[in-house]
Amino acid sequence: MKTVDGLEKDYEEYEIGKNLIDNYSDFEDYMSLVISDTEGIVEDTFKQILENNRWKKISKIRNLFPVVFVKEDIDFYDYDNGILLDASDLLLNNLEYYQRIRDISNESNFLELSKLTNFLIDMYEENIKYLNQRREKLNASYRGIEVESKDFDYNSYVVNEFANKHISSFEKQKQYVKK
Repeated sequence: MKTVDGLEKDYEEYEIGKNLIDNYSDFEDYMSLVISDTEGIVEDTFKQILENNRWKKISKIRNLFPVVFVKEDIDFYDYDNGILLDASDLLLNNLEYYQRIRDISNESNFLELSKLTNFLIDMYEENIKYLNQRREKLNASYRGIEVESKDFDYNSYVVNEFANKHISSFEKQKQYVKK
């Protein structure tokens, strides 16, 4: 499991790559796109939770008629919703980071904030891979299939501490400049 110090080291060595932004106007557009995409994923995640709740109710009704329907494990939907709620927490945290970054950005700090944003997106993708793997494993076990786990390092708490530390330092700089 990564530590904040480990993330700090990774961040120092981090290179943006293809998402390099070289002017503030493009950065503002990029942040609007990142926020909009994240809001859409949050909405999709909550739709999946509602869909699970609907199927759970259907399964309860089907389980009343064991002669007609195969008995279903309704706990599956609760377990899946638990994973989806972890994903929604992760998404909402990231959405907050991106909104805070957009609010503190300016001509002089957008390059570093662009690096931070891309790093946080990469950390989100690593964490979501882990959650997707948990869902795949749950679906496979529901069908009676054994699935091998891949090694993912779920570190949302560490990322949260890292992100808040970096964003707060920019927020303090912005407050200092205002005075």
